[in-house]
Amino acid sequence: MLDESISVAALTSGTVNGEGLFEVAKLHMIREMGLVGDLDQPRESAAQVALWVLIAVITPDYLPPHVDQTVQAAIQGGAAIDPPTAATMAMWCHATAVRAAWWRKQRKTIVLADVLVRAFERAAEVGGPDVAEHSTRLITLAGCRDMRMRYRPDDDPGIANDLQATLELVERGLAAEPVKPDIRLRGLRLKGRSALTYGRLHADFSSLDSAASALQAAVDLADISDPARSEDTELLHAAVAESQDFRHRRPDGGRRFG
Repeated sequence: MLDESISVAALTSGTVNGEGLFEVAKLHMIREMGLVGDLDQPRESAAQVALWVLIAVITPDYLPPHVDQTVQAAIQGGAAIDPPTAATMAMWCHATAVRAAWWRKQRKTIVLADVLVRAFERAAEVGGPDVAEHSTRLITLAGCRDMRMRYRPDDDPGIANDLQATLELVERGLAAEPVKPDIRLRGLRLKGRSALTYGRLHADFSSLDSAASALQAAVDLADISDPARSEDTELLHAAVAESQDFRHRRPDGGRRFG
């Protein structure tokens, strides 16, 4: 898929894959043309423009003449022309457009999930820890790893890797201040559900306790009218009950689980 044309080397200081960036920008242009009037059209448009701007500032030989006015209008409108900021914007816009394409697909596959994960991995890597939205990028990437896990076959060893990565990423995201309240709530819910899954798979009461703590925080943070709050509460009760049950059944008080 053309989404994968943005390689790891595409935006490093030593090597710029101008052709790869051009192909991905073209992909977003094609998608935008097919989404006239659709709610996802602005996402494809933003990704396309951000990539054209990036190409203009780091590898202008790959900039088609017919998009020059578009680039100039974007720059006049405030688009950054320093390479790091332009790259950060391009990767984030590309990733969000890929996510929108994922949700449009009726038949979701692991191949598509891999593209989704890689897009947000690149967005987090290129943005780095100093961008204002770093916590959002990490928690969003955690959500993508969790989503890919759910589309794997039951016997796929990648399930364990995705689950572990989800937990690690969401912990880093929640610790990366500042975290917007809605992003914190999303992270707490993801942490609670993932830790509960991990605790059940590994008979690990400490993960069940972690799940309960995260879910309790999510319940406290969510608005009373939030429809997901009732599910948070049910999962919270399950995590507490299962943790207590493990402790009750273990002669050592649940201190170790192999």
